Amino acid sequence: MCYDENKRSDNEKPESKEVTENTTLANNSCSREVYLQTLIAYIKENNLKHFIRVIIDMGSQRSYISKFTARKMKLKGLGEECVNHGLFGGIEHAETHQRYRINLSNVDGSYNFELDVLDEKKICASLPKMNDAHCLNQLKDMGILISDEAINERSCLYEKNSGEIHLLIGADYAGKLLTGNIKYLSGSLVAVQTLLGWTVMGKSDIINTNKSSSLLVLSLHVNNAKISDLWNLDSLETQELALEHFRETVSRDSTGRYKVNLPWLDGHPLLHDNKELAQKRLKNTVKSLKSKNRLNEYQEVFNQWENEGISEQINPDKVHPEGLGIHYLPHRAVFKDNSTTKVRPVFDGSAKTRNSVSINECIEKGPNLIEMIPAILNRFRWGRIGVISDIKQAFLQIALNESDRDVLRPFLLASVLNHVLDQVEEPLRSLATKLKDSLYVDNCVASVDSVSELEHFRTETQRILKTAKFDLRGWKNNFLPEIEETVQDSSGAVEEKEVSVLGLTWDREEDTLSCEMIRTENEGEPITKRKILSVAHQLFDPIGFTFPITLIPKLLLQECWESREIQNYLKM
Repeated sequence: MCYDENKRSDNEKPESKEVTENTTLANNSCSREVYLQTLIAYIKENNLKHFIRVIIDMGSQRSYISKFTARKMKLKGLGEECVNHGLFGGIEHAETHQRYRINLSNVDGSYNFELDVLDEKKICASLPKMNDAHCLNQLKDMGILISDEAINERSCLYEKNSGEIHLLIGADYAGKLLTGNIKYLSGSLVAVQTLLGWTVMGKSDIINTNKSSSLLVLSLHVNNAKISDLWNLDSLETQELALEHFRETVSRDSTGRYKVNLPWLDGHPLLHDNKELAQKRLKNTVKSLKSKNRLNEYQEVFNQWENEGISEQINPDKVHPEGLGIHYLPHRAVFKDNSTTKVRPVFDGSAKTRNSVSINECIEKGPNLIEMIPAILNRFRWGRIGVISDIKQAFLQIALNESDRDVLRPFLLASVLNHVLDQVEEPLRSLATKLKDSLYVDNCVASVDSVSELEHFRTETQRILKTAKFDLRGWKNNFLPEIEETVQDSSGAVEEKEVSVLGLTWDREEDTLSCEMIRTENEGEPITKRKILSVAHQLFDPIGFTFPITLIPKLLLQECWESREIQNYLKM
């Protein structure tokens, strides 16, 4: 990845989108035949085996597979990646690619390896095979066999013609395939040996007037707001590999607390020591807390964590594994005086220094939790009695294995909770399933039909989660005083009848859900894309009550974003 495009000052807020910019070129010319590095390789997946035609392109930073091949091999997607393709001439368009992992070998099967690839409908135009008789005789005299010429074209997988390219191996993998063995042929032709076989590249003596194709794919890590997520609900990344990693590494310590490893991305960039950045942020936080006279209150939280074994002192003499150094998470205080937790530290997993990466860019992304809310709220309205609760300090109850402790404390809550509930046996299996379907992060949102059912649900779910050191507390319902947990704030006042349920307001007396409407005053202000984005996000409505209203700014923003002629300021 090229991170020079990612330079920003420490106080700039990093945004959310990863974009890969690709550049390709195809042009007509009348010149000598130019050969690119093509060969035949063996792809094996899902008990299917096929020869496919491959191009090795050292100018490409990513590897690609044709959608035709992915479909024929019945490949299983590992997730999606949004790519901004930039063609010569400045033409750009965005496209979403599926990511796959494939197994590739040379034609005799003596060498094989795995690689991650992105799908593409058509990688490039058909490329000619070696047809220079003089060159082929030279190679024969050297005992060199070119698979692209030797393998019968009918044995290869192709859609329309045998000149098609169905796999591009970029610089992310091409370097490790080179053996260093090079043979110079007549003219400008060169034979290059790879672990997948010999390839030939260069200019031939044969005159050709056909279309020539040169391939160049540049990956630029560009930070930008992922505007397309406003109207695209297909960005949920597949979690099979992350879940498999979790199952292999999850364990329990002597106290019953669960321990996990971080779900590192394959081939993730090296995390740099960002102590200076974290210290700078800490000084600003301390200064702010002192001015509000709340520093001692914030410090008490960290003291409590250390006493409870949640955090530990840094060992400055510790030797760190190669490729995994020290990384710090800057934090700031968030105060909610009307909450059961008055103050809590919020850690910034996106923090990074110039020309480096953040911890969030090195680990698997979690599922899109927003998509779960409508189903949970629907189940919340099924029964006669609505009931909510939350897990006390849920994220802090998960321990991190020793190998990852120098980079952060993990927040793999959902996987651990699912693991705990999946272990529950009869006769409580159905109750555990109900709890699993009612959990959103650390909140339980459910409904029952009677007081006795509510008492049973509360007692047994608390007991189940207690085995994993989770405390399910703060129970609230439709104002049934015989089972209501009365919570008082610091002033002694009982909580009001309205409480928050997954971002909506629940009136427990009337048993209604409502959205909080915020009036936007923009008169006299310039209307920018950023302003439209802000307005479109102000109202949180996962059910869709207000879609007829909120659809307008979202459509306007979509039109602005897709138009390349729009100015930063719109005159309205």
